[in-house]
Amino acid sequence: MANVKTTETKKEERIMKSVEPIMEKITKRVKVTRANLNQEIFGDLKELKAVVKKAFDNGTRSAGEICQTVAEKPLNYLGKIEKIAGPVNDVREIQAKTIGHLFDLVRTVTDKVDDIAGEIIKKAENFNFAS
Repeated sequence: MANVKTTETKKEERIMKSVEPIMEKITKRVKVTRANLNQEIFGDLKELKAVVKKAFDNGTRSAGEICQTVAEKPLNYLGKIEKIAGPVNDVREIQAKTIGHLFDLVRTVTDKVDDIAGEIIKKAENFNFAS
């Protein structure tokens, strides 16, 4: 019985030795493929992040301009009345500053979200998925 096991064990060892180089090649190929896939995924994520950031920036700018235009309409008519023209101009100034500050805040928040997304992508990129 011991001879049978030894013979079987030797066969298994020979098979394993012949398979090992093939398995190493496959393992290396899988790691390279994963690394390439990671690069592709993170490249796409960075591109998507940039597109979203640009869309938010453009949307915020457009919304600010629209708000400013709509807010000025009634003041333009009221400003034509001489007796209240001075206070109307004061209101116009305060209103423009308020709208400007509001949309500055929105831009600050979107910039911070963009920074956080960039940090998350960078951390995930540095994580070794290939192992």
